Amino acid sequence: MLVISVIGVYVANGSALDLWLMLGFGLLGYALRQFRFDVAPLLLAPVLDERAETSFRRALTISVGDYATFVQGPAARALLAIATLLLALQLAARALGWRRQS
Repeated sequence: MLVISVIGVYVANGSALDLWLMLGFGLLGYALRQFRFDVAPLLLAPVLDERAETSFRRALTISVGDYATFVQGPAARALLAIATLLLALQLAARALGWRRQS
């Protein structure tokens, strides 16, 4: 599998830089697996990036550059309250020494 991947990467552009990039990202992926990172957000980020940035710019243009528009609505306030509550619970659990049982 590794040999086929190396051949495929090299044949695509004929560049040794692509091989080094493949090695670097492979090591990064291995480290993320070792530290039990969830890979789904990393896969979704490039897909949603352009759409989110376009929507962000459009919202700032409509609000004439006022960032407060992102926290003025009731839904935004509810999400901020939930995020704050979850953060407070996480910090309290860590301060009290609670750990998830594996």
